[in-house]
Amino acid sequence: MKGATDIAPTVKISLRRCQRSGKTREQVAHEMSDYLGQRVTVSMLNDFSRTTLSPRKVRFPLSWLRAFSHITGSDELAIESLPDHLQVALAVGEGVLGTPGTVEQAIAHLKKLQMQRERKEARRAILPHKKGKSRINYSKGAARE
Repeated sequence: MKGATDIAPTVKISLRRCQRSGKTREQVAHEMSDYLGQRVTVSMLNDFSRTTLSPRKVRFPLSWLRAFSHITGSDELAIESLPDHLQVALAVGEGVLGTPGTVEQAIAHLKKLQMQRERKEARRAILPHKKGKSRINYSKGAARE
């Protein structure tokens, strides 16, 4: 299907990582059911993570994305679901922070960068000359100020 993203491999990897940390697919399904207020089964999770061709191709509901990320502790599916330009913006933001952070951390970091830039510009306005070069001419014939 044109424009469709195959998320099955990402779902599969997220569920495997979750299992390695001690949470079974049954637990993920149960916790998602509680979180969403609707029934989620292991069979559904298996269908979403099926990477082989199957006549039974199901789609992961977007409305479940937040629950899946929260319960599995994996953001990969949410990130993969974003359009490319937003994935780039997120990567740039994480690059600025050094690690994935909260929106509040990003805003605080951007404010800090803005303050640093404003201080630098203020210093340039006060001291427009380059370091090591005096604006006063002390050559032999010039009058000292």
